[in-house]
Amino acid sequence: ADYKEHRSSVSDWLSYFGSDKVSRHSYGEFYDSLFKQLRPTNVLEVGVYGGASLSAWHMAGAYTVGVDIAPKCDDAGDQIIVARMPQEADRLISELPQQDIIIDDGSHKFSDYTQTYDKLKMLLKPNGAYIIEDIQNEREATALRAAGWNIADWRSTSGRYDDVIAWQTN
Repeated sequence: ADYKEHRSSVSDWLSYFGSDKVSRHSYGEFYDSLFKQLRPTNVLEVGVYGGASLSAWHMAGAYTVGVDIAPKCDDAGDQIIVARMPQEADRLISELPQQDIIIDDGSHKFSDYTQTYDKLKMLLKPNGAYIIEDIQNEREATALRAAGWNIADWRSTSGRYDDVIAWQTN
C-alpha cells in the first residue's frame, strides 16, 4: 500500500524519497521547524544529485528549483537548471523570482558556498532563510559563526564530520 497521505512533516517526505538529509545527516527536525515557521512557497536548492529533497520540498507545498552541474534526476521537483555555482549565479538571478528558502548542498567548498551566497542572497525574500549544508570542518564553522551565521551541529551525536548546517534569515 502507498501511505503518502499519512506524511505530515518535511522529514517524513525526506525519508520517503530517500534523502541523505535524514538518512546520513540529522537535518530532519531542522527542516520540519523551518518549514513550519516559514511555510515556503518557493525553494531553490543548489546541488540536487538524485532529487530526493526536491521531491520532498515539492510534496511539502513549495515550488522547487534545483541547480546542479550534472543532475541525476529529471522528474524531481518542478524545475531543474544545469549550472555551476558560483560561476553561473548571475544567470539564476536574472531568470528566477525571489525565494523563501535557498539551500546550498553543492560542492561543500568554503569558497564556492560563500561566493554563491554573496550572489544568491539577493534572490532571498524578506524573512527568508539561506542554508549551507555539510560544513566540512570546525575551521569553516568558526569562520561562518564569526560572520554572523547560526550553526546547527550534530557531529557529537551522529559521529559524522560534516553533520553541520550554517543558516541565517534576512
